[in-house]
Amino acid sequence: KLGRKFKVELIKLKGQTFYTDTEKFTNTIKTIFSQMSEETRYAYPNITVEVKGDSTKEFIEIKITQIDSQSQSSPEVMLEEIKNGDFASIKENLTNLCDWSIESDFEDTSYRVNYLKSSNVKDIEKLEYKPSGFTHILRFYNKWEKYY
Repeated sequence: KLGRKFKVELIKLKGQTFYTDTEKFTNTIKTIFSQMSEETRYAYPNITVEVKGDSTKEFIEIKITQIDSQSQSSPEVMLEEIKNGDFASIKENLTNLCDWSIESDFEDTSYRVNYLKSSNVKDIEKLEYKPSGFTHILRFYNKWEKYY
């Protein structure tokens, strides 16, 4: 629940379908938007929800970005966030449903932290581009054989 001070832009969301546990997915979305509406983030009222891929591709990726917002922590500290609080709750809800990463900046570094992953990627990746804001990335695979 974001309130009236926030503007959410939906990009390529209309008509997209994928299968998942709707209760866990809904709980995750509520947690992410609750974080974005915390008092320390009021200065960043623009949020985008963008879908990449579709049901004919290998995966559907949902990117939720709070434009111009960034982490106040290094990627190493952000990796530890998974152990408690909201991030622990998100991890619990998304385990065995999808891959989950965040992208952000801290000082002069742009990075991705991969919390839940099905491929052989590092926990922390340095990015060659600057994210447009603090971003949650949820990747849902369309083919079950990806998990076997």
